[in-house]
Amino acid sequence: MRGYMRHDPSRFGARPVGSALRLLVATWGVVCLLVATAWAQPAAPSNLSAWGEPRMSIAAGPHTFAVSSNGSAITTSAIDTTGMTLLVMSVSYYQPNGPGTVSDSKGNTWVAAGTAGNTGEAGTALFYVKNPTVGTGHTFTAGTGVTTFPGLFVAAFSGTDTTANRDQENSAATQGVTTLQPGSVTPTVDNELVVTSLGTPNDTTSITIGSGFTMSDSASHGGNNMGGGLAYIIQTTAQAVNPTWTVNTAMSLAAAIDTFKPAAGGAAAAVFRKTISALGTRTGSRQAHASD
Repeated sequence: MRGYMRHDPSRFGARPVGSALRLLVATWGVVCLLVATAWAQPAAPSNLSAWGEPRMSIAAGPHTFAVSSNGSAITTSAIDTTGMTLLVMSVSYYQPNGPGTVSDSKGNTWVAAGTAGNTGEAGTALFYVKNPTVGTGHTFTAGTGVTTFPGLFVAAFSGTDTTANRDQENSAATQGVTTLQPGSVTPTVDNELVVTSLGTPNDTTSITIGSGFTMSDSASHGGNNMGGGLAYIIQTTAQAVNPTWTVNTAMSLAAAIDTFKPAAGGAAAAVFRKTISALGTRTGSRQAHASD
């Protein structure tokens, strides 16, 4: 009898439509509740991604530098960039001619970031690659195609966002000074990487930087190269920073600064995907039951 009653069109022919309608109304109510809850929630803490995932820690990797011996293109010695997620390059150059073309032995495409320069003096330009092709025997080249007297500084990092990592930038240039700040930047999330570069046109026996930054490499101006350096800090809490570069002789200085976001962790994302999958399975089960 139970089987007969379930399939008797004279008794229950309209029931699937009513069940489906009730399910639709219930589902719409849940959607409205979720939307209202989302709007009512405060913004995610800056150490979490938009989906509430904890952000990973950025770590400094290998670095290298080279200066031109003839005013033209230079290539660094090789480093092993295996596991790195961000490459940053700083080029010190003769401002009227620009930094020239930059490249590396892995065929990455470099994106121009902050740049600064004084007319007829030294300039500095930052370039970066997010989610780069990496590995052993990795070399870097700058100044191709123009006599620009380059100094080249490269640093690699892991744990950065590989999709949209660049965040803030600033730059500055002035003449006849021994100190220069690139300009203040305030990262939008915690744990960001902040990098800064310097370009110098004259000899100096000392290049230093404050505010807790670590110097990757630096080099003085020479007969065929502009001097400069590349430095970084990995913040714990997002806060404004504007480091001071210092040289021991007054000259024209140029500086740039950029920040890069950390990658988000995967634990919360995995939980989110599992929850959505479970909800989908339950919804499918209810729909099948309603059609019986």
